[in-house]
Amino acid sequence: MRIRVIDYMASHGGGMRVPFELLTALAELQPKVQFELVSHGAALDRYRALLSSLGNRVEFVDIGPRSSLTMRYPRLLRVLRMGTENHFDVPEAAFRECDVAWLPWFHQHRIPDSVAAKVIASFHDTIVMTEFLLDPFLARFVPDEKDTTRQWLASKARIVVSSRTTVSALGRILGAPPERFDFVPLSGRNARMHLKEDKAPEWEWAQRPFLLCPANVAPHKNHELLFRGVGQWGGRHTLVLTGLGTELNRPRKRYFVRIGERLGIIPLTRLTQLKRLAQSSGLTMGDKLIPLGYVSEEVYYSLLRCSWALVMPTLAEGGGSAPVGEAALCGIPVICSDIPIMREHMERVGARVLWFDPHNHEDLARRLKDLEDNYEQYKNIAVQQVGSLNPRTWRDVADDYWKIMLSTSLKTGGKSVQDTSCRA
Repeated sequence: MRIRVIDYMASHGGGMRVPFELLTALAELQPKVQFELVSHGAALDRYRALLSSLGNRVEFVDIGPRSSLTMRYPRLLRVLRMGTENHFDVPEAAFRECDVAWLPWFHQHRIPDSVAAKVIASFHDTIVMTEFLLDPFLARFVPDEKDTTRQWLASKARIVVSSRTTVSALGRILGAPPERFDFVPLSGRNARMHLKEDKAPEWEWAQRPFLLCPANVAPHKNHELLFRGVGQWGGRHTLVLTGLGTELNRPRKRYFVRIGERLGIIPLTRLTQLKRLAQSSGLTMGDKLIPLGYVSEEVYYSLLRCSWALVMPTLAEGGGSAPVGEAALCGIPVICSDIPIMREHMERVGARVLWFDPHNHEDLARRLKDLEDNYEQYKNIAVQQVGSLNPRTWRDVADDYWKIMLSTSLKTGGKSVQDTSCRA
């Protein structure tokens, strides 16, 4: 049996974590299955590096997509404020000579109707269809993303969602019935999380209590409220940021962009806005705010395990928040935004966290003060609950996906394998 994984995005974070974790589990549990990864350009290079640990269990296939001008020249069109299409048209060649094709991130991908019957596609969230969660440039692509999703819903492809919250959101936005989807919750446990002992962080500030926020700077991650809430609390412990784009103290803009911002010719970039907000909130760089940017997993897990607490101010997620789940598994107190998907995620795992209103920075400040005043109590709760948590493993996720893949292959006349069970 040959399974092709197709993805032209290779997005940092969850966008690549899901295919890595799931392919790792499937390759271990199904040794007779042949796996191929189809991508192109920089995305293919990222996948080659990410999946190198799997050796020859995954073959790489370079097939270029048909892409819109926005996908080819994103920086130019962002400056010109042009473009309304933002998707790849996956060529039929990407689906040839395979029994099942899996798109781990169907957003911004469109497929030919002729191949849909042997396709499984994962849909994780409706963030890219919600204007207020996007920056102005990305918001212009909402109609295109809705059209892409409608095409998927009308196709014969199997669509897998990772949360009931996402099912409800698709019903509200596009009128999709719940029975249209297969439901497979993801795992909040990183398979590489405990492979080796982490080195203690060597930064001087890491020797003192610090508050960790691992989130990229996309608008839905809600750093504005985070800075205001931590600032009102008084920033009694250093706030450490990790994630793509969070290195606020590094000059990354070209000279003409900086001049354009100062003259008011070019709108302030999000990073400039966040940097100014942090300063006005009393979070001085290098003291009360340490913006690290994207860090390696080894560095991240060493930070997580010695952090005072983890804060997640997000306004929206897909199947939940992996950093929140991992913090709970490490016995770290968590302060989390009270939104439906995070309630669903924590109830599934059985974890207790401190909730706050993600639209009220004063509520976040109160929760931080409560944690500070009663830290020993909350820390004990976090440590003691680790043994009773019930997180899904990637083996569980792989088992559920394998059943869907096998069923899809048999219905379309694809090849099977002798061992049709993930359970050894």
